[in-house]
Amino acid sequence: MKKILQILIIIISAVSLAACIGLTLKRKSVQLANVQETTQEEVQKEPATAEETPIVEAPSEEPEEKHPINIECQECIKRKNYTTFGMNECVDIANEAWLKEIDKYMLMLKQIMPSEKYTLIADSQKKWEAYQEAAWKASQEIMYELPGSIHTNFAKGMQAGVVKRRASDLEFYYSEYKQYYDYYIKNKE
Repeated sequence: MKKILQILIIIISAVSLAACIGLTLKRKSVQLANVQETTQEEVQKEPATAEETPIVEAPSEEPEEKHPINIECQECIKRKNYTTFGMNECVDIANEAWLKEIDKYMLMLKQIMPSEKYTLIADSQKKWEAYQEAAWKASQEIMYELPGSIHTNFAKGMQAGVVKRRASDLEFYYSEYKQYYDYYIKNKE
């Protein structure tokens, strides 16, 4: 029973930390190239203990920079002692910070873009807000109904992914357009 509780704590911590640093779960089919045949004798052996089992981590697609919001979320989770409620609270705080980042980049884009270009971003933002509301509602209504409080962590992680991705997209728009603006527009003035 003690080992099961330890495993659950590790899983809950991993899910919440993944939400904070914005990791997304991707489904990929895995093909094993060099599969060894297992003999009946090997199958009947006693399974390895947790200490003997090597931990295999999937390679990340690209190293992720730690955003201050992610760092603060991780620190918050540590301060809350990795409780389910505490982790959810920390992710909620991070989500609010990501929403402020979205507002910040929308304002910055409005300041440098011509109105016809900004209108495209503003229109996409209104549509994104409808999507965000629907995605958050779905994650809550589906995940919260499942047994075990860990599912609330899953729902919060899904919600964090939605707002972090949008903030990242808007930051990218701003970064790219700012380079264009600084080089072509400012230099011509």
